Amino acid sequence: MGRSGSSGESLTFVSPGALAQGFRAPASHAGGRWFESITPHLRRVTVLGASGSIGQQTLSLLAAYPHKYRLAGLSVHRNTQVLERCLADFLPEWVAITDDQARADFIGRNPLSIPVLSKEALYERLATDPGEVVVNGIVGAAGFWASYYALQHPAARLALANKESLVFGGRWLAPFRARLVPVDSEHSALFQCLHGEAPESVEALILTASGGPFRGKKRSQLERITPDEALAHPVWKMGSRITVDSATLINKALELIEAYWALWRAR
Repeated sequence: MGRSGSSGESLTFVSPGALAQGFRAPASHAGGRWFESITPHLRRVTVLGASGSIGQQTLSLLAAYPHKYRLAGLSVHRNTQVLERCLADFLPEWVAITDDQARADFIGRNPLSIPVLSKEALYERLATDPGEVVVNGIVGAAGFWASYYALQHPAARLALANKESLVFGGRWLAPFRARLVPVDSEHSALFQCLHGEAPESVEALILTASGGPFRGKKRSQLERITPDEALAHPVWKMGSRITVDSATLINKALELIEAYWALWRAR
């Protein structure tokens, strides 16, 4: 990686070579052991939805273990500022920006020597060369197609944090369940509990719920709830729709569907 000039011009990045990749550890991981060369056993990881919570946590782990993992590619929708920060710490083989205008603006500011893929080109890359692990942290229904195309590659494992992929697309992803690993919240915990257990020995799966802002309230109190109260989650700061879904437990209904396709149907 280098700059095109000394006066703060846009960054340029060389295409990664097999033994020429370096990773810079974030300050939170200072003190670990760092390797400046790539070795053949590194697992290639693709991060979809790199600007979100799951994407950022995944990138942090990749930075912490550069002797085990290599970032194959990453995607964002519009948050190209996050993408620019990622490019400062990693040397991916490609990046994707799924919003056309944001992609055009980014290319104009940052002429890269690696591919900057559109949404359609991202799907093609996922189907043909997704890496060994694809982490899908995309928010909303758009994440289904990323999951679907990634699973078309027979060697790819999907680390899934996008519930919509299974809520409305579980029937289409079910044939690939053996390569699907839940990585978010309760489903990841259940997946780990089931590991090594005989499916017929499991009688039930129980999804926990924090209760949100209405925990402990009586039925009569719930009849006078205001929107502002529904949006006041005591722990998490989330978008309005997700926060309301949490307060009304609608999210648990969706998680039951997700658990059925990801975990229970295997019985």
